[in-house]
Amino acid sequence: MKRTLTLLKALLRSDLREFETFFWSLIFPLILFFLLSSIFGNLGSESGISFEIGVVREEKLTGLGVIIDEVLNSISGEEGPFTLREFSSVEEATEALKKGSIELVFKIPKGTSSKLAAATLLKTSVVKSELEMFYIPGKQSSEIAADIMNSVFDQVDLEIAKRKEPDYISLEVKMTSLLRKESEEFNYVTFLFPGILLMSVLIATLMDGPYSLTFSRDSGLNRKLYSTPISPLEYLTANVLKLVSINIISAVLLFTLALTFYPVDHGILSLRFIGAFLFSLVTMLPFGLMIVSLVKKPSAVVAISQITFQSMMFLGGLYIPISNVPSGMKAVMYVIPTTYLVELMRRILGYKFGTMSDSMLIIVPLIWAVTSISIFSLNFKKVMGYE
Repeated sequence: MKRTLTLLKALLRSDLREFETFFWSLIFPLILFFLLSSIFGNLGSESGISFEIGVVREEKLTGLGVIIDEVLNSISGEEGPFTLREFSSVEEATEALKKGSIELVFKIPKGTSSKLAAATLLKTSVVKSELEMFYIPGKQSSEIAADIMNSVFDQVDLEIAKRKEPDYISLEVKMTSLLRKESEEFNYVTFLFPGILLMSVLIATLMDGPYSLTFSRDSGLNRKLYSTPISPLEYLTANVLKLVSINIISAVLLFTLALTFYPVDHGILSLRFIGAFLFSLVTMLPFGLMIVSLVKKPSAVVAISQITFQSMMFLGGLYIPISNVPSGMKAVMYVIPTTYLVELMRRILGYKFGTMSDSMLIIVPLIWAVTSISIFSLNFKKVMGYE
């Protein structure tokens, strides 16, 4: 054990002195988290953004009520920030809102035109119509769309003031929050964090691990080490502990950045979430070892590791929810382990995007891990370079 720890310290010092390992394992995940959370988690400008809103018309507007139609037409299309999508009922529209296909629901209730006409003809007190908007609090795009729409209808009175009898009519829009999930609001930064954390695991297990073992084997370093009291199993153990150590350092930096500067859910500090992260690390480690055991040339190992890394990263839905993909792509998504590992961490935080059962989130990665360990064990001597 003492020899293993001594070798571990030497390998850690060697790797952390290399710019490639230091940057890709420790710095790159922080940069990517900052960039993605800044772009998608905090929309700072409304210009150039188009929001799709659902419109529910419970009546065909007539008379003075046509003003509402004119306003909706003026803020949609090429010149406006909205794209209108008609729905037959509030239930249908709010369901689309929950699924994320639209950003806002705008309801025009039955009787709107008659109330406006009555106010004009009878010169009664100010009429407040029952126009209503439904939005998702915590979802930036939905909140921005609601704010824009509310501001637009604050100006409707100015448009009415150009018409007859302006003193008797006013429009108010009631804003109703609609939670995406029963338990909590959607937070992209919280959604993103497990994906970035899992990406750091992939960098260690699919990139750094296979390359280090291949280089040591082909350069003859292994044989020199085996001439000392260090055994192949001790060398492998030190390499695995090195990968785990670097990944834990990377995770600590990510946790510190997220908790210090971003509104990430503090559920990431729960034992269940940390356990899910460690489970991801343990189940992905054998995958890199399997690649080295199946591929001999270092250049081929690098190429296959890159392809595997990119595929698992993007098809696993680490950064954005993946939907409406071709059936062939969907088949791959439900085979690779990252789809289940990132879903496992997100469900602990309260987000559910996949249709798989909770048990499958554990079973599928374990199947991959056991299969990888079995293949690696059959080629252990070849991988460690002493056969």
